[in-house]
Amino acid sequence: MRAIMIGALPGNRLNIRTSKGDKVPLPFTMEEFFRVFWEYNESIWPIQVVFYLLGALAVGLSFTRRLEGDMGIAAILAFIWLWIGAMYHLFFFSALSLLAYVFAAFFIVQGALLQWRGVLSKELHFRCQWDSYSAFGAALILYALVVYPMIGWHMGHTYPMSPLFGAAPSPSIVFTFGMLLWLTGRTPKYLLIVPFVWSIMATLAAPSLGVQQDYAMLPVAVLATALILWKDRRPAPAPAKTD
Repeated sequence: MRAIMIGALPGNRLNIRTSKGDKVPLPFTMEEFFRVFWEYNESIWPIQVVFYLLGALAVGLSFTRRLEGDMGIAAILAFIWLWIGAMYHLFFFSALSLLAYVFAAFFIVQGALLQWRGVLSKELHFRCQWDSYSAFGAALILYALVVYPMIGWHMGHTYPMSPLFGAAPSPSIVFTFGMLLWLTGRTPKYLLIVPFVWSIMATLAAPSLGVQQDYAMLPVAVLATALILWKDRRPAPAPAKTD
């Protein structure tokens, strides 16, 4: 992986709309932040297309009602978290902040937990059902895959400096919350910790970075977590069939 040189974007300017109000001071500028995404997206192309295909596949597998489909969804989620931790945080975002190494560790741990509980232990079963939990989960998935990038493009985050599902943390976390709302059994509560903490940080940093689509991160985390905790009060359904 080649070293990242933080400098001016092509054209030497950013055409990004920013919001007014209090901003959290960050150890890097908005231009540097989007320069990293520019370098990152150009370096990993066309993996972004693969991520969208994997997202669509994960949604489709939830309708198969088979253990293999559940394992496939968990593997996709684990791969996304591991990718962001290793590739984005370690190789790219670390050029801006040493905290990237901490973020990388947490994302990699999250990916490993999803792999363990969903693939190795076969304990995560995903179903899109006709209830309010699945409906909200579907809305979050739609936001992550479609609405999030559309807001970004409206705000001036055109490719290749746009944070996209699978490659960037925030839309991938929204997607993860959506899929966790589709779990039929009880959700391991430690799977909610890293997504929730990141959602807080993303919302706080949104005004400084001009990423207005991240204003929704904390409300999404609070509502999704509350719904998951409430849903888990119900008796767990029987395990999924393996044939």
